[in-house]
Amino acid sequence: MSQYIHVPFAIALLIAVGWTTLFSFTNKPRVRGFRNLGILASYILVLVFLFVAGWRAALATWAAFGIAGGVLYVGWEILQRVRSAAGEQKPAVSLSPLLHGLFAWPVMVPEAVEYALAELGVLRAPPTTIAKPGDSPNGGPGRPVEDSGACKGPPSVS
Repeated sequence: MSQYIHVPFAIALLIAVGWTTLFSFTNKPRVRGFRNLGILASYILVLVFLFVAGWRAALATWAAFGIAGGVLYVGWEILQRVRSAAGEQKPAVSLSPLLHGLFAWPVMVPEAVEYALAELGVLRAPPTTIAKPGDSPNGGPGRPVEDSGACKGPPSVS
């Protein structure tokens, strides 16, 4: 197996996906943005290791991560389907992540881990509240809608 899987490349990819997954666990936008560096690092690593490890070993290693990522994502879809309430419509389970995983696993793996942990109650789900007119952007008291000044003309007109 070691002739197909390049171990240093696999370790580097594990570090990148670990970084991405770690920063996916927070709901703070500034901290969460650091996960993008792990995604970017994964794609840069594949380009570098195409030359360092040879194209066969690099693509085999990448494909192994892609298939594993697709399986992980399908596993999350199955978990979501199993845990859906009796009266709810059951979410679909698709095998397309197995194919998509070959290209998008650096995004799919942290997402699947984050969603599965939120589904199991280990992580808090991100807030899904929708802002209403007059709400303050930082959650404090907002101005009433009628006082917003959005519908008034310039001061010279009134």
